[in-house]
Amino acid sequence: MLRISLLGLVMVGLVHAAGIESFSPQGEVKGIRQVSVRFTDEMVPLGDPRLPEPFDIDCKEKGGGRWVDGRNWVYDFERDLPAGMRCSFTLKPGVKTLDGVAVDAQSFVFSTGGPAILASDPEEGNEGIDENQIFVLGLDAPLKPETLSNRVWCVADGIAEKIPARLVDAKTRQTVLAHSRDFFNQYLEVLDRQGARLLSLTLPGGTVQEKLMRQASQPDAPVVVMQCARSLPQDAKLSLVWEAGIASASGVPVSTLQTLAFKTRPAFSAKLSCEKTNAKAPCLPILPMQLAFTAPVAIDKALRISLVGGGKIWRPQVGADDHKSGFTQQLEFKGPFPEAAALTLKLPKAFKDDAGRPLANAGKFPLAIKTDLAPPLAKFAANFGLIEKNADPMLPLTLRAASPLTQSHAVLSAEDLVTQKPMEVIAWMKRIVTMSADEYGEHDEKLGYRPITRYGAETSIFGPEHKILSFPLPKPLPEREMEVIGIPLKAAGFHVVEVASPRLGESLMAKTKPYHVRATALVTNLAVHFKQGRESSLVWVSALDTGKPVEGADVAIRDCGGTIHAKGKTDSNGLLRVEKDLPETDSLPGCMNNWDRQYYVTAHKDGDFSFVLSNWNEGISSWRFNLYSNRWQGPYIAHAVLDRSLLRAGETVDMKLIVRRKSASGFAFVDMAQLAHEVILRHNGSEDEIKLPVKWDRAGIAELSYAIPREAKQGQYEILIPHSLRGHSNEHLDAGSFRVAAYRVPSMRATLSGPAQAPVNPFQLSVDVALNYLS
Repeated sequence: MLRISLLGLVMVGLVHAAGIESFSPQGEVKGIRQVSVRFTDEMVPLGDPRLPEPFDIDCKEKGGGRWVDGRNWVYDFERDLPAGMRCSFTLKPGVKTLDGVAVDAQSFVFSTGGPAILASDPEEGNEGIDENQIFVLGLDAPLKPETLSNRVWCVADGIAEKIPARLVDAKTRQTVLAHSRDFFNQYLEVLDRQGARLLSLTLPGGTVQEKLMRQASQPDAPVVVMQCARSLPQDAKLSLVWEAGIASASGVPVSTLQTLAFKTRPAFSAKLSCEKTNAKAPCLPILPMQLAFTAPVAIDKALRISLVGGGKIWRPQVGADDHKSGFTQQLEFKGPFPEAAALTLKLPKAFKDDAGRPLANAGKFPLAIKTDLAPPLAKFAANFGLIEKNADPMLPLTLRAASPLTQSHAVLSAEDLVTQKPMEVIAWMKRIVTMSADEYGEHDEKLGYRPITRYGAETSIFGPEHKILSFPLPKPLPEREMEVIGIPLKAAGFHVVEVASPRLGESLMAKTKPYHVRATALVTNLAVHFKQGRESSLVWVSALDTGKPVEGADVAIRDCGGTIHAKGKTDSNGLLRVEKDLPETDSLPGCMNNWDRQYYVTAHKDGDFSFVLSNWNEGISSWRFNLYSNRWQGPYIAHAVLDRSLLRAGETVDMKLIVRRKSASGFAFVDMAQLAHEVILRHNGSEDEIKLPVKWDRAGIAELSYAIPREAKQGQYEILIPHSLRGHSNEHLDAGSFRVAAYRVPSMRATLSGPAQAPVNPFQLSVDVALNYLS
């Protein structure tokens, strides 16, 4: 008896109730396009296109259902559901499984939520909104205006209570929308795929934007124009709160609060700015002055502002774009202005911004402005340059007021050093780069930036160990006038020139130390050209004065560490051909710094010396000549030969891998020891990697077979071969790709049969047409 009872209990527990295992979506979900249902048991035989829908559907949007397989059913809507939609799916009575088990009736409801804000004008985050700002809000569904009451608020710093937001009157709404073209552009971009379908743009004529603007003027349009019920404080944070309970026209309410953050613009003020040699100095007379406003002002008022002094009046200039709008926030007064002069900036009376606000700092105007003397100047044209030896070589230097004012004439010291030793040239160029860099201290909270603790120009580039030549620099023109003088450089070779000026140091650094300006120049009649190839390289030497090739020049190809990789003499065409591979530049030592790796090519002949660095490409870049350029990945290439490139999860992909090196004569074998004994399959998107062992033969060929797991991610997989062929262990060769996808191969056959006899000029013709399709 006991045994029978227990068995009966076990049998009862094994009875299986058929039902719905999952239904998606449920609750509130935006952008719904498909409903997916999974049953616990097989419901229909696969392959029958006449199967009925299992649900009674109550939804305003049209769609269609289909069985994916025996247990899964999906319902596709014709478009993404807009907001404000509520749909219910109720299982029809009498639905049974294939085994005849009845499925309990169930009902599922979901909605796309109430109207949410998709776009706003001004945009969220704007920190310059007006104290009486009108907001234009683009929604994802029309709403019931009466549900806005006490559900939209403005919360501002400095005001202890919530400020109600209210709809503007019809006339104001029309005026605002008529001037909101930029907002509608933004609104359309946000809507993008659903925007034109979200709104019933049935009005004829015009672009989508124009239709949207006209549709927005309709009462049922999903565009709201609102304003806070009182003026807001200046320079205060503001939140526009869109509360839960606001309902769509269809009655679906908002379930979550939405907040847009803004900030009101500061008080209306004006500020003059100008360039100075240092923070405590007056304005430089040679550069323009700018007057900036914190809010737009009408151009006709702005143009009445004047800068006066010394019997002269300067009027402001306004940008072309500002002239189109009629308002501006930036004025510029063009110089030059008189040196060491007192100027006055005058504003017209009752000067106000676009909102009618008076100037908060009006008490500072008229504003007194002082100009400085024209700043001292000692400047070379460039840090380095080539100067032709046979053309009276001189190094140009621009001077103005760079000597001590206590002297009656300009006396500056210039120091010059010349060398033709290749490695000394590199050492000097590196020294200049290192000493020209300013050194910065820790970030200063009061200053708001990292102050310079040492100027690269306050120390001379020359030391006690250097043999230098010093000579005074002539300055024929008066002290305050700017001129360009030439420093003679007679000897051929690499020159290092430095000019020191105490006056310049006092002006630019606010220190008593001299300010050092330095430059380098190569005086030569040799032009050196270098072209590096993968299997061979070429050096060409020509004369600067005639342009003819230079025969018999001693050429050396070095790196910046001094190692010579090739050398020789130029032929009658001025050419030196290097018929061998040169090391990759990544393997070379640094030149000016650790990451500046390049070749250093020198040429000597009859006491003349010249050089070129392989990275010099200014003026000859490929983009200047509209030529295609791309990062060179060769000379090694890999290729995967696949049986097919489209597979399902669970299938096996077979491939043959081949690695070769491009050469001048075609393809060559590679060093197999430099190929890794693994292949990487990388999934695009997730970047997940699958590493598979592989064995290469002597010809650089390997075969691989990989069973794709059934749970593998769908998408494209790149086939990568790790290698160290170029001396780096973290490189990969791209051999190809394959795609994993869930797809069905339909079987279709069409048959068209005509009459048995050939028709001749028939009036009509009978044919048999048959179409067979199996999915």
